[in-house]
Amino acid sequence: MRNKVVIFSYEKGWHTRVLQKEFRNRGLSTKCVDLANCYLEIKNNTPKVTIPGLGDQLPLLAIVRGIAGGSLEQITKRLDILHLLTAQGVSVVNHASAIEKSVDKGMTSFLLKQNGIPTPKFWVTESFEGA
Repeated sequence: MRNKVVIFSYEKGWHTRVLQKEFRNRGLSTKCVDLANCYLEIKNNTPKVTIPGLGDQLPLLAIVRGIAGGSLEQITKRLDILHLLTAQGVSVVNHASAIEKSVDKGMTSFLLKQNGIPTPKFWVTESFEGA
């Protein structure tokens, strides 16, 4: 089962089909799964990620194509799954920390500026008055 590649996506489009075809050409099977359908648990005193269709097995590789919107708790759980998969030795493409930085426009701009990459002036606020 370790030759399984999981493609995390909440929708299956042409890009997912192309990925599946290319992995199949390389002798690897794929499974498309929505991160919302995965879960975390402590089993036998060990943290564990359960991915539908994989049983107790972990994939060789996980590719994150998309994470559906949701509440803070839902998004945090989905990112926790990616963090735990990495900690358990699964190669994750579009690692959780990269996703966390790239979807946060304030942090992205800060990191760009901190690393000498030109970025326009910006502000982050939670109020209309602040803007």
